[in-house]
Amino acid sequence: MERLEEEKKEEERRRIEDKRELSEYFLLWVHQIKTPITVSKLLLRKTESEHKKKLEEQMFYIEEYSNMAMNYLKMQNRSADMDIHPVDLEACLKRLFKKYAPIFIEKQLSLHYEGLCTDGNGEKGGSD
Repeated sequence: MERLEEEKKEEERRRIEDKRELSEYFLLWVHQIKTPITVSKLLLRKTESEHKKKLEEQMFYIEEYSNMAMNYLKMQNRSADMDIHPVDLEACLKRLFKKYAPIFIEKQLSLHYEGLCTDGNGEKGGSD
């Protein structure tokens, strides 16, 4: 009976180690794919083509999907250092609006944003 328990524990250790190695492999891959993405973006800046806008858009999506994968893998690694702190939500939103502006323009989408303007208690507006 003890031997079965030991075998079960060893199998679980191997499973955990295999999962860790696979996670590390994909994290490395995602980091490495960023180099050709960056090079491709730089080459696109120097290129004049009728397809340039579409290629830039597709490179944007590839980069976003790579970032999604990397963030997922980082979240799976419970031992990874996380820097959790308050952020300026207004500034974050403005960066995102700027980042996604070319997509909105290309797709002829509009966005109406009024800002946060809270009174510090989470209430919209100010003091009476």
